[in-house]
Amino acid sequence: MSFLVDAHCHLNEEDYADAGEGLIQAFPSFGLLGAVVPGWDLASSEKALDLAYRHDRIFACCGTHPHDSDSYSPEVESRYRAMAEDPKVVAMGEFGLDYHYMTQPKAVQQAVFEAQLQLASDLGLPAVVHCREAAEDALAIVRNFPDLKILMHSFTDGPEAFAPFRDLGCYVSYGGILTFKNGVEVRAQAGISDPDRILMETDGPYLSPVPRRGKLTKPWWAWYTLQVLARTLDRDPHDLADRVLANTLDFYDLEGALAPLKEATRPVDPSLELDF
Repeated sequence: MSFLVDAHCHLNEEDYADAGEGLIQAFPSFGLLGAVVPGWDLASSEKALDLAYRHDRIFACCGTHPHDSDSYSPEVESRYRAMAEDPKVVAMGEFGLDYHYMTQPKAVQQAVFEAQLQLASDLGLPAVVHCREAAEDALAIVRNFPDLKILMHSFTDGPEAFAPFRDLGCYVSYGGILTFKNGVEVRAQAGISDPDRILMETDGPYLSPVPRRGKLTKPWWAWYTLQVLARTLDRDPHDLADRVLANTLDFYDLEGALAPLKEATRPVDPSLELDF
């Protein structure tokens, strides 16, 4: 019997406006100790922190996504510094590089990415990094911060691109893509990942895992992804769940905040067929 934390879920997204509060209240029924809610700009970061204030199982990250790099400014950075003083802010993010949609020029993305890594380093907080089709440039920047704890959130560029990040000691979080029929490269990547650096996420409301594709993501559906990961790694799902939980508590420094909630949370048996 095991517990999980959804390491990355956008409960601050408008898609959750009607259902979000109810989902958070249901966490204890599905073995979920908590969830980490990242920002993608200043307004969403403030909303994440507001959710964290109202729920003891929610924690926030502050950051500006590469799609919104042009909104980053000294004023925004100053606000992030102030927000980071709150114990409910457990990391900076999500930020990084995205060359798939290219909503911002590469040079702008890179400058804002490096600035936010420096901010995380200054604040002594871990960094949650978004990287899509930009691994080479992201790696060149990440190498400048060898002492920074970094999570490659939902990294899907495959094992060859991921290996250098693994070798630097970066963490990685896997979500619904791992369960998709076309998720072969992600499963291959998971096969070379360090088990002591793996987290589970949903990235909700996006990318609901099989067998819940096409539905509004529920944070406890991270269990479905964990089961696929256990089969991919040929690991006992109980042992893997315990390892993933320990990794998550370590990365976000959540042991003290979440350990007391275990008694009020019903654990899940990840070796059974799930239907929730």
